[in-house]
Amino acid sequence: MRELLVDFPSPRAQLPPCTSVRSTLTGSSILALRERGHFEKWKSLVDPAVRETLLFTPAGVWLPIAVGIAHYAACERLGLSQDEILDMGNAVARLTQQTVLSLALKLANESGTTPWTALAYCPRLWARLYEGSGIGIWKVGPKDAELHVLGNGLARFMYWRTALSGIVMAIVSPFARKAYVREVPVREAPDHPVIYRIAWA
Repeated sequence: MRELLVDFPSPRAQLPPCTSVRSTLTGSSILALRERGHFEKWKSLVDPAVRETLLFTPAGVWLPIAVGIAHYAACERLGLSQDEILDMGNAVARLTQQTVLSLALKLANESGTTPWTALAYCPRLWARLYEGSGIGIWKVGPKDAELHVLGNGLARFMYWRTALSGIVMAIVSPFARKAYVREVPVREAPDHPVIYRIAWA
């Protein structure tokens, strides 16, 4: 079984790369680091040229992708475990729920909503976080999905990929008794592909 649920916004060869990231995401990520005692070390690792921008830009502002890269490069250098990064991805999803996950959480309170419903809204959520890049989602089983990310330079960082899996889990979890998200290893390519397998019960 392989059925397209969400197509990329344009063909792979024409998909524009990510050029901007929403400050809501980086700000929530920094807050999660602060709450877990990693802020001072992150502050010492991040590029001083963008530190003030990351710390003092209000939520809802588009930041150049170079600023996002500087943030996640510093996060990567923290050397945190995958479990802790995954937990912070969940925390970031909760912190950004007013602007990013509000629709999914609203749907969770409506009868008949399934993980498929939430996944179908992911392109809207993606567009609120990133300018450029895109996602595609396939049904690969009755309760199994495959989510592909293309064109996002932040995918070079294990920290970002792991945190994103935590965000995906936070999107699916309200609609299932148990949810699982894992990254599928793929060969590096210019459009920075990332694949997640999602399952639930």
